Amino acid sequence: MGLNMISGIFISYSHQDKKIKDHLIKHISVFQNEIDLWDDQKIKLGEDWHSEIEHALNTADAAIMLISADFLSSPFICNDEIPIFLERKAKEGLKMIPVIIKPCPWKKIEWLKPIQAIQLKRSCLSLFFRKAESINDKEYARIAEKVHEALIQKEPEKRLQLSTHNKKHHTPINVKQTIFIEIKKQNNQFYA
Repeated sequence: MGLNMISGIFISYSHQDKKIKDHLIKHISVFQNEIDLWDDQKIKLGEDWHSEIEHALNTADAAIMLISADFLSSPFICNDEIPIFLERKAKEGLKMIPVIIKPCPWKKIEWLKPIQAIQLKRSCLSLFFRKAESINDKEYARIAEKVHEALIQKEPEKRLQLSTHNKKHHTPINVKQTIFIEIKKQNNQFYA
């Protein structure tokens, strides 16, 4: 199975967290052949920012949310972005990937607590502000890899060669043809 291109990954963040967002995007962009990121910095000068964001919200294949107290207290995020994400998640199965970038009471937020989140380690945050970049890069790389895994569903494939005899119908199978069945692993069970 080839890799699927995931286009229009909406990055939802508070502008107070722009530095962290920029560092994380730099690491996720390593997967640019598989993942196309979108954030409000792609809005061109003179464009209607609200309609551009609304269009991106409604067409994104997935949403990465950079969770902090600033994010959770933003009226625009809470009133304009999150309701669209939740509606699309319910109707279309939109992937929502919360990345906890700063300590905050996110586990108490009703819409957020049932969604599996990725956490940036606290040590990384304190070092971030002290400019220990090499240690931060290791943590941002870890988060980028987790995001990549969540977005690009690589289902394990196995191929089994069938017997040359169809036991169910007691008829021979043409040996000149090699027949394969694709087996996909889901929840530790294999399905043909």
